[in-house]
Amino acid sequence: MSKKRQYDSSYIKYGFTEIEINREIRSQCVICTVVLSNDALKQAKLQRHLHKVHPTLKDRPPEFFERKCKSLKKMKLGPSGASVASSQQVLIASIEISQLSY
Repeated sequence: MSKKRQYDSSYIKYGFTEIEINREIRSQCVICTVVLSNDALKQAKLQRHLHKVHPTLKDRPPEFFERKCKSLKKMKLGPSGASVASSQQVLIASIEISQLSY
């Protein structure tokens, strides 16, 4: 069995928080809510995500990411890290559109 990496609270400086999926701790970007595998719990990989995907935010202080993390924790997220509320709204809109054609 492979060794599982542990989330470290200092990873917030790269814009990542922890999320539990299937009893496994993974890293989640507080900006785009993407969930990375346990193997990605390396500082270099987290930093690369920040610099490649969110280059305008790379010089922000950790407090900025902590505020984003707090607002992310308040959102209703599904197991993949995507917003549940938005997927439910899409489903409702799809049903309403399909009923318009009758």
